[in-house]
Amino acid sequence: MWDVVVVCTAVLVGLLGGWWLRGNDPRIQRLSHPFDNADRAREILERLRELTRNVAADVDKHQALMGRITDELHASEDQGPATVLKAVDKLIQSNERMQRQLTSAEARLETQAKQLVNHAVEALTDALTLVANRRAFDKALGDACRAMAEQGTPATIMMIDIDHFKSLNDSYGHQAGDAVLRGVAQILRQRIPAENLVARYGGEEFAVVFPTAHVEQVMRIAERARRAVGEGTFDFEGLSLHVTVSGGLAELLPSETVASVIGRSDDALYVSKGQGRNCMHVHNGRRVVPVDDQAQEADPHADESSTSAPHDPGISSPAVFSSDVRRRLSEWKSGGAPLCMLFVQVDDLDQIRAKYGDDNGQAVLRALTLTLKAAMREMDHAARFEEDALSLLLPGCTMRGAITVAERLRAAAARCELHARYPCRHFTVSIGVAEAMEDEHEDALIQRVRASLHVARQQGQDCTYLHDGVQLHLVGAGRLSMAR
Repeated sequence: MWDVVVVCTAVLVGLLGGWWLRGNDPRIQRLSHPFDNADRAREILERLRELTRNVAADVDKHQALMGRITDELHASEDQGPATVLKAVDKLIQSNERMQRQLTSAEARLETQAKQLVNHAVEALTDALTLVANRRAFDKALGDACRAMAEQGTPATIMMIDIDHFKSLNDSYGHQAGDAVLRGVAQILRQRIPAENLVARYGGEEFAVVFPTAHVEQVMRIAERARRAVGEGTFDFEGLSLHVTVSGGLAELLPSETVASVIGRSDDALYVSKGQGRNCMHVHNGRRVVPVDDQAQEADPHADESSTSAPHDPGISSPAVFSSDVRRRLSEWKSGGAPLCMLFVQVDDLDQIRAKYGDDNGQAVLRALTLTLKAAMREMDHAARFEEDALSLLLPGCTMRGAITVAERLRAAAARCELHARYPCRHFTVSIGVAEAMEDEHEDALIQRVRASLHVARQQGQDCTYLHDGVQLHLVGAGRLSMAR
């Protein structure tokens, strides 16, 4: 009879082991982040504890009953087969009852385990768009950074922002905006291979982590996704809405932090916004370049060991700039190419900092710097001649060409839109222009450029003034300047 007890106990242990394994679902193990809703998680866990306590109590009762039946079997050894059969029948009934209880408990436990998995998945999913949320993105990018640091595994990220989204919300309402967000997310899921993570980064911005991918492997995918959004139609209450997106790409550099690679990708996104939107740029560690057919054939890893700060890439000091000005002037006086100079200054930067904070002011400077770099030729030379102003040397450029560059830059700055996390998202610049004159010294040229910038700021800002060596001329003004 003891053999029967041992067999039943083994069956019981096996069933309990099955519960435990089901409770430790690998889907839960893969979701390492805590739940967003702690109260809901505690409620589910308390149900599991209660179920465990009930099962334990049932097991104790079953073991006690098994003990009594075993005692009856020992006592009935001399009382004949009928008594033994009666005790065995009790044993069978007890096992059947326990089996039903175990089956019921197993079903309830499996239900609770599924709820835990679903709740954990919800904690990493954006409720509106059903793509991953910011928490999931941060985790995926953190994992990618660790893989790069430990194994040298490449990874690339993409930041995407819906163009003119605020205007869409203002014109059609937030429900229309939500429909567009869902539609853009769906297109990104369809166009981005499944092994990558598509996430809603916040507001109208999405982010993608491409683990194990170099940026040149990603650019074509990114461009196709961007174009697909622009070609898409988003239906809302009988309306057919259309939007475009701007994007920025950056590949993880050795020993780079999460904040740094996000900053570089944001920098590329800002340049895309400044260059008219509906385009994509990549920050290759040295500078921001457009993602087009030519860029796709280029080597984006050139000079990726550069230590230039992401917000100030390739910008010289005033001393280095002055030295180059002297050299270029000497070449020009010896029969070289013409030479022009620009000074570009952010309008009311002190007010932006005072009202919205220094971080907002730094974001404006960073956006201006990258917009300037995107408009430069390889031979041009940029420098920071004051905290809130940049200088640009244009060798081989005539006065007419310099005016064109200045106006393009001023317009790009006015179109630039900072990230939604900044209260002040738009800014303007004033620009002064001058062309080098015969027998002119470096200081005289710089003084004429300063004078033209000073007048531009006095005469309404968001405009460009030229000093022709005799007098100052207004050569371009934005809506802000004309309104004044």
